[in-house]
Amino acid sequence: MEPKTNFPTITLEELDRILNLSIKEDRINRLVLFLSMLLTYTEQDQVNVFISGPSSIGKTFLSQEVSKLFPQEDVKTLSHTSPTSFFHEATKTESGENIYEFDMSKKIYLFLDQQHTKLLEYLRPILSHDKKIVEHHITDKDQKYGLRTKIIKIIGYPTVIYCSATNDIDDQELTRCISISPQITQTKLKASIGATIIREADRVNTDNSIEDDSERISLIKRVKAIKEARIGDIIIPFSEQIKTMFSEKHSNLKPRHQRDVAKIIRITKAFTLLNLWERKVVSGCPVSTIEDLNSAFEIWEYISLYQEFGIPSHNIDIFLQIIKPLGKYSYFEGITKERIVKEYREIFGGPLDFYRLNRYILPSLVSVGLITLETSQSNRREKVIIIADNT
Repeated sequence: MEPKTNFPTITLEELDRILNLSIKEDRINRLVLFLSMLLTYTEQDQVNVFISGPSSIGKTFLSQEVSKLFPQEDVKTLSHTSPTSFFHEATKTESGENIYEFDMSKKIYLFLDQQHTKLLEYLRPILSHDKKIVEHHITDKDQKYGLRTKIIKIIGYPTVIYCSATNDIDDQELTRCISISPQITQTKLKASIGATIIREADRVNTDNSIEDDSERISLIKRVKAIKEARIGDIIIPFSEQIKTMFSEKHSNLKPRHQRDVAKIIRITKAFTLLNLWERKVVSGCPVSTIEDLNSAFEIWEYISLYQEFGIPSHNIDIFLQIIKPLGKYSYFEGITKERIVKEYREIFGGPLDFYRLNRYILPSLVSVGLITLETSQSNRREKVIIIADNT
């Protein structure tokens, strides 16, 4: 690796300031998305991000704004994609009549507003980097021969950003992704409304002021130079420090932590990649600094809780911002579902229907031991929410 261009060191704070030009809120989420997309240009250290939450909270806006900093030929944006139609983009090969290839290597796939997570299930081997070439068999309807099997060879590792309003996602998918959810607070809503007014009132000048910013232009050039550097791997000489720091954060280890610690390592590599011109090179690989590792753990500190429970991060927000505060005043009699729905509208600024609450949200919180559902003392036909003693 012999970079042709040198860029000065960019710190976590400086990166955040540049991202803040177009995304005024969701500080940690915008950093996670940028660093995840940056890892696209490594050989096999790509990570995946699952963005969950109700509609109109900024899932697609967040991911699309960050993706504008990357070469657009590498960004594939798809909306409402069915699990099977996605694979029909494959190109037929000469090796067989029904054999097709789908090269996803070093690409960023943005799946916007997906109503189901079946496609994520089909992509499991790719998301977990099981093999660099994976065969996927689908049934294709042919006018002459009827139903025929089509063999799709998926090649390489992409970066997958999956936006969905659903709460029904399997733990197998969540462990393969970094789970985040855009903030939904009155402070954010006020800031977002203010930014929308400014942008819509004078779109041309607003967009130009963002796109013409010298630091933003420099960051876009930096990303392109990182792509052209063709980095194979990155060395992190801090194995013992990682063990110690991770153990301090997670004293009660779980199987999913094997994937979580890998995510921290990859975030560390993303910071190294960002400043590869200022990093020592050994055998053609840039070497991480302790600052890169500390920055990665700073990011992890904010998002680790959402990864820990293995349920959509928005469900955790409902527990932290609504159920837990209400539990302080309703410890013995429990919290009614009506109260949760009422508080949700006041805090998050939108409706929460009882079906979604009963079908997805409450069962997920019960499954991870944050709450229990008990029979109400005042109404034996009603279930109330009791916060677990250890939370």
